[in-house]
Amino acid sequence: MNRKLLLALAVVGGLSAYLSTSSDDALLAPAKSGQRRAGSTGSPQGASTAPSPTAKGEGRAQAVAPWVAASLTQAVAQWLARGSALEQGRAGSTPNLAWAGVLPPPPPPARAAPVVDTPPPPPMAPRFPYPWVGRFNDEAARRAVLSGPQSTWVVSEGDVIESQWRVDAIKERRMTLTYLPLNQQQTVGMK
Repeated sequence: MNRKLLLALAVVGGLSAYLSTSSDDALLAPAKSGQRRAGSTGSPQGASTAPSPTAKGEGRAQAVAPWVAASLTQAVAQWLARGSALEQGRAGSTPNLAWAGVLPPPPPPARAAPVVDTPPPPPMAPRFPYPWVGRFNDEAARRAVLSGPQSTWVVSEGDVIESQWRVDAIKERRMTLTYLPLNQQQTVGMK
């Protein structure tokens, strides 16, 4: 790998490890209470401004440069101000922020369909499911040969197929059937 990349990764890893071990409260505590760090401008002459390392994290916080602590506290204050501005925006006033969410326009009003009270269509008989594959004339009656997926039927006029279809008439190339549940007639042609 590239040596510069490895060096950059090592620096970032070390900085991450250092920052993860330091306490965030120790960095923000002096800014909230109004205290200043040692070496910052505006401190009274002869006054000790360095916080005492009484807490566990405060001893490590003294090693952080003053400009780092000041920039962190300033960034946190700006972040809190943005959060309160967004909360005010939800309460009624619109915040003037570039990252503020914009609500989409409301959908167009739905056109009401005219209510027409039409009765539903009457139930229809299904199509005859078995093809008529042949016929033959017997001395007693005309017969038709029907093919099904699992069986074949030889029917004559008046026979009932699977208790749903009744054969009414068998002509040369046309057969008339009645769908018994709805009492509807259908005509089937020979294939």
